[in-house]
Amino acid sequence: MNIEGRTVLITGANRGIGAALTVDALDQGAAQVFALVRDRNNMSWCTDKRVTALQADIRDFDEVQAASKDVPQLDVIINNAGILRNQPIVGGSDAALNARDEIEVNYLGTLNVVNAFWKTLTKEALDGERKKIVNVMSTLAKVTYPFCGTYCASKYAVLALTRGLRAQLAPLGVDIVEAYPGLTDTDMTQGLDHLPKVSASDVATAIIGALINDLQEVYIGADSEEMRDALAKDPEAAQTEADQYMPEPLV
Repeated sequence: MNIEGRTVLITGANRGIGAALTVDALDQGAAQVFALVRDRNNMSWCTDKRVTALQADIRDFDEVQAASKDVPQLDVIINNAGILRNQPIVGGSDAALNARDEIEVNYLGTLNVVNAFWKTLTKEALDGERKKIVNVMSTLAKVTYPFCGTYCASKYAVLALTRGLRAQLAPLGVDIVEAYPGLTDTDMTQGLDHLPKVSASDVATAIIGALINDLQEVYIGADSEEMRDALAKDPEAAQTEADQYMPEPLV
């Protein structure tokens, strides 16, 4: 896909990977970027006239649908917004609350955005090219780390959603891209500074590159690439390795 002249919707565009995606899409010549954020004032950092801030909480379908009325045409949707609570499955009195947050943003938020915007995305075909949806996920959609088990569950849900979307929207001229960034240096990963991280700008560049090169999957960062290779070689061994990353012992 040629990004130049295209119209792109990016969720969670105000910071981290979303902000970097906004910048990279503009650098590649996007004609317009719609930045879907909970508070449009958080987009004040971006003064490019090609950027339009849309305000909606992606957990609320009615809000997202209302925002979609301000978008007349779309070529690309990038579902980037997400949260991480680092919550194990068992052991915390607030486990269900944190898990609900992750499911509502990571999974249901993605579902809401697609359902609110798919008609806009598909109403005008691209000459010689297919429209795109990018779901920004994690290799934790394919292997579970016990210390953040509820987050992994939410990303598993997004992976299942992605597979269904690919089948359902393919006849309408839409391809789905699975993006698997490794641990990324953003606000969400504060407190994990002892681990190697990939920069948000490198993640954005790789995702936009996947669009340009019509890739179905993109793995970004050494840890993501290593997990890809481990899963291809021996998925059971990859999960056994992940099982070592336990939370505090249950008592």
